[in-house]
Amino acid sequence: MLLPQQIAMAATWNPELVFKAGVITSYESRAASLPWNYNPNADIAFNPLWGRIGESFGEDPYLIAQMTKAYIEGSQHGGLDNPHNTAICVKHFLGYGAGINGKDRANAIIPENYLRQYYIPPFKTAIEAGAMSVMISSNAVNGLPCHMNKYFITDILKGELGFKGVTVSDFSDVEFLVAAHQSAANFTEATKYAVNAGIDMIMNPYEANIVDTIIYLVKKGDIELSRIDDAVRRILRLKYSLNLFEAPYNNPADFEVGREEHVNDNYKAACEAITLLKNDNILPLQTGKKILVTGYTSNSMNCLNGAWSRSFLGQETRFNDPSKQTILDRVKNIAGEKNVEFVQATDYLKDINTSEAVEKARSVDYIIACVGEIPATEKPSDINELPLPEVQQNLIKKLAETGKPIILVMVEGRPRTIREIEPLVKGVVMAYLPGDEGGRAIGDILFGLVNPSGKLPYTYPKYTGNVLTYWHKKADIRDVNWGFNGFYPQYEFGYGLSYTTYAYKNFIISSDKITGNQELNISIDVTNTGNRSGKEIVEVFLKDIVATISPDDKKLVRFQKITLEPGETKTVQFKVNKEDMGFYSFDNKWTVEDGFLSSMWVEVREIA
Repeated sequence: MLLPQQIAMAATWNPELVFKAGVITSYESRAASLPWNYNPNADIAFNPLWGRIGESFGEDPYLIAQMTKAYIEGSQHGGLDNPHNTAICVKHFLGYGAGINGKDRANAIIPENYLRQYYIPPFKTAIEAGAMSVMISSNAVNGLPCHMNKYFITDILKGELGFKGVTVSDFSDVEFLVAAHQSAANFTEATKYAVNAGIDMIMNPYEANIVDTIIYLVKKGDIELSRIDDAVRRILRLKYSLNLFEAPYNNPADFEVGREEHVNDNYKAACEAITLLKNDNILPLQTGKKILVTGYTSNSMNCLNGAWSRSFLGQETRFNDPSKQTILDRVKNIAGEKNVEFVQATDYLKDINTSEAVEKARSVDYIIACVGEIPATEKPSDINELPLPEVQQNLIKKLAETGKPIILVMVEGRPRTIREIEPLVKGVVMAYLPGDEGGRAIGDILFGLVNPSGKLPYTYPKYTGNVLTYWHKKADIRDVNWGFNGFYPQYEFGYGLSYTTYAYKNFIISSDKITGNQELNISIDVTNTGNRSGKEIVEVFLKDIVATISPDDKKLVRFQKITLEPGETKTVQFKVNKEDMGFYSFDNKWTVEDGFLSSMWVEVREIA
């Protein structure tokens, strides 16, 4: 079963669904006697050019931490001796998503106080949640490859964070210390650096003599035997926890792969992920109308699933499940095949028959134009520019000339800019990489069978040259007129529309002061003021007005997803403590400055 990819799961803002995703993934993995799961990805998606945003939980450390925790707890609930559970491997430690040019495995420049403020917290939460293994990042941070960074692996991860599990290299990345980073003269030297840095297991597909290499280095005195003993203990402890010495294999007949309960949870996750970004009184669509479905991603299960699905890049079609629906399939199913025209129009980068799509568009009532990215990951996912490919944008421009209303559906892992075509469409739906049930979920949202409730887990940029996370600094947004209006994304972090509306009132905070271990109680009443049931996400942000380290514009500290019937009101309550109000200073220590509360404000974001 292929669930929504991580970025889509983050867009649900629903840890319960992420917990269930962990349960399902572990269950179906153990059916194939796979006890170790190389998930979740706890990286900060700092640069929207990065090709692995789709495999991340987005740009916010707190949201990432909560989703990572939920996935780990779902994967390992009840203990690893449960034959339905897997040991997770949280990755990539540390700074993988912050490459300076947005390319895979690119060097990142990150001051240590920023590492501690933004990049380490999700891993700290993962370890507290019981993560049994950690994969080391492929890139270098501040010029030092992570695979030979003893300070990261031994001092911080195993020391400060108290990690007792297994550290594993990424694929062939010890070899890449020679070939890519030029930080070791040969594989033997690279192995010495990696093992001494604290890596316990080397994922090495090419050097068959690596065991002999390690023995040689121990005999030579370049690696202490105690370091090998520590690594072996950690690996054996993991295997013992999984009961692999007594029961290394499972019987597939004992598992019901693809069971109905799991399919339903998969569908719910896809539905809650999909995010409505624009609706000029066009959605939900009416049935009984003529519809053109067109675009690169309109009839592709591969695009819905993305990379790491049924093949490495996710581009192989022969393994697809024929019982699953593409977007086109679901639209036909709902609207009736006789009412639906289909023209592919474009490939990812090439025109196929755009002119035919335009001609068909003249005789329909609505156009559902499905665009997006080719499934890819790692180096094949590198791009040089952020805009949606020109051929796909040209399709929208040509369709707009017909005057027929267009609904733009985007199937992509990262936010490709749409500044030129967004004004030409009546509706915009972000589907992310919604998995096997994504086509069904997209169709059901387009026609109002499901009320969308997803919200963006990243900032959706409008310009390639104006790329910022929502937690930017004030000086970052100074404009050409010396004001502070230089942050103008296409859509903000946490944004998403609904087919109903919500009203917020009675915001209460228990005190204007906080001391010691005191907590602040925050409450807000949320009312569904529309005429249909909906799910709303209440987001709580803190903002420091003055700090010795330039403060973030704001930071997410709490959130909760609630369901409201028409006219229903719920009081949502949160607790905020002193730790939520601090930051790492230049001495790399957590600091809460005097008078902090008097210079704070709390925002509960309302998006109706």
